[in-house]
Amino acid sequence: MQWLPPLLPKSSGWRLALAERSAAVLARILLDDDCPPAADALADALRHDPPLAIWVACRAERDGAEPRDVESLAAWFAGRALDELDWSSDSEGDRPNEAFENGPAESFADRVEAAVARAELAATLADEPTAEEAYLAGLLHEPLAWAELGGADGSDSSAVLPSWFNPNHSNASVTRAVELLSAGSTDSDLQARVAKARDAGRAAGRRWTASDAATTVPLAQLVARLRRLATLETQFQETLEVEKLEAIAEFAAGAGHEINNPLAVIAGRAQLFLREETDPERRRALVLMNTQAKRVYEMIADMMLFARPPEPSFERVELVALVDQIVAELQPRMNEQAVLLRR
Repeated sequence: MQWLPPLLPKSSGWRLALAERSAAVLARILLDDDCPPAADALADALRHDPPLAIWVACRAERDGAEPRDVESLAAWFAGRALDELDWSSDSEGDRPNEAFENGPAESFADRVEAAVARAELAATLADEPTAEEAYLAGLLHEPLAWAELGGADGSDSSAVLPSWFNPNHSNASVTRAVELLSAGSTDSDLQARVAKARDAGRAAGRRWTASDAATTVPLAQLVARLRRLATLETQFQETLEVEKLEAIAEFAAGAGHEINNPLAVIAGRAQLFLREETDPERRRALVLMNTQAKRVYEMIADMMLFARPPEPSFERVELVALVDQIVAELQPRMNEQAVLLRR
């Protein structure tokens, strides 16, 4: 068993336990979040791991989301797992606490068994369109009991639990499921449903407590390493971008030095010949030479500007006058391209 990050920063309370099977599924999601089977496995883990479902639901509330069934909850969490699983503000990390090691594994298993049985029964009692919503509501029922197993006293529940965790507005199917699981029924159909739900709960309890040292995933350490890798990748990309820009700047500076002088000679000669030339075809050729020489010069200048942009200088401007100025500067080019420009 591991501990999920506390729902309150720097708090030893409100710690929810994580089954080893669920930790392995989360590791798979973190390593390959585009893998459809991994997403399906996450939904399955949420269906059989009530404390994980409660923890993810609380995180969804902070994001402004209200997923009302297990599939929606899994879909919300799958793409955010690395961001949400953050132990950086937790002094205990994923180390199991002494209370768990000394014996209350049965308490967790019993609680899982009861929650899954309640969810299974609630889903069978609900109308078909709302069965999945009833299942999740059954899992999330009585969240304070889980918090108590993790050391919280429930006094700060308003700062942790989603606003829709309101026991006074419980799902009707969940309320009925709780009654049937505690008091039973004389109806044979309901008795069969209750028995099936209890069997599902017992299976989930055994699954939740199952642990294999060979496949145990230290999830907090994995997340920390993936976060470091993500940071290094970001830093590498930023450094690479800076180096690219510097290379462009050096190239533009060298090109400017080597090319601008010949361009100036070509442009100057073209302008000189243009003053004395009377043949229309030759005049057009000389104008084209001069225009293309300026174009090459502007390209080199643009490369330098892109690679080493000047620091912006902010000042107040008269906006209408600025627009008029820009329109006037663009007008000759618009006329050449037969474009009508209006403001």
